[in-house]
Amino acid sequence: MNKDLNQYRVRVNSEPAWKGPVQDGVSQSLLHSYLVCKERFRITAIDGISVPDTFNKSIEFGQMWHICEEHLAANTDWEKPLREYAADISIRVYRTETFQINQLYNLVKILFPIYIDYWKSDPEVKNREPLFQEKVFKIEYELPSGRKVNLRGKFDAVDVIKGEGVYLQENKTKSQIDDQAIELQLNNDLQVMMYLIALRGYVPKEKIKGVRYNVIRRPLGGGKGTIRLKKGTKNIPAETYAEFYERLEGVIKEDVDSYFSRWKADVSEEDLDRFAEETLNPILEDLTDDYEWWEYCKVNNHNPYDYLTRQKTFRHHLQRHYRLPYGTYNVVQRGGQTELDHYMNTGSTVGLCNIKEFFKELI
Repeated sequence: MNKDLNQYRVRVNSEPAWKGPVQDGVSQSLLHSYLVCKERFRITAIDGISVPDTFNKSIEFGQMWHICEEHLAANTDWEKPLREYAADISIRVYRTETFQINQLYNLVKILFPIYIDYWKSDPEVKNREPLFQEKVFKIEYELPSGRKVNLRGKFDAVDVIKGEGVYLQENKTKSQIDDQAIELQLNNDLQVMMYLIALRGYVPKEKIKGVRYNVIRRPLGGGKGTIRLKKGTKNIPAETYAEFYERLEGVIKEDVDSYFSRWKADVSEEDLDRFAEETLNPILEDLTDDYEWWEYCKVNNHNPYDYLTRQKTFRHHLQRHYRLPYGTYNVVQRGGQTELDHYMNTGSTVGLCNIKEFFKELI
């Protein structure tokens, strides 16, 4: 095969692509994939086979917003990094999605100054001391069995609220804001509760008081305020994109309260201990067991479905009871398919790729 084409060839790794929860660590997104399907997770984590990145406007809007938040907190220019990021993914990553990327860039460029102005007089803005901002973490966490795994993630922000305590800030960008649903699921939300537990590695646990939600509604996401480009008529020229975005800015300002929402939700030490006992610990124990078995199968070219050999070889492996957390979406249980299904059925790697980075969201 031509040397230049080898980079596109999909191979099954000869050793585990992911080095497991003890060495490489585990993020919220990895846990989510594990909870969806163990075999699909094994194919990606051990065999190193995945699907190419696809454009997702919700994710990319959120990423652009995070860039602006990070530079705002550092009191540095946010417009240039935003522009550079949009240009980079348009040229290097999603070449066929230039129009959508440009639209998201313009939405953030319009909305972020309005957001800054909206919150500038908020008492909590003046009453907080930033502790962390967009901080990537990798913290050792001891399980009840005595095994130690590494929890990985990125705090959007952590603030000390004067007279109250330490709050994790979660920046959420959504097409619609439903604060009641967000708060009802809080005490068993996979990401928020895992992050608060990880925060105990940096802050005395008695000082951690909860989470501060900072929710932004994405314009043009449907519903109120969603407008379309005006078409021209015989006597009136079509609306230009510059005119469209200027009109959109006016629409947002007329109903600005519907685009931004902030509130604090308290989480007690008992809430975190309960989440650890009922959800996080048993899931991490199961994942650590499974990784030991998958690694054994990879090294020995053994069938991972042979649970009888596993029972004899790994007598300490247990089946644990746990509560499924919020924040997981299982397309299989909803009657859908994943991109790995064809590979599982036929062995064909057409349309797939080798995974090169398990924690891209933490870079």
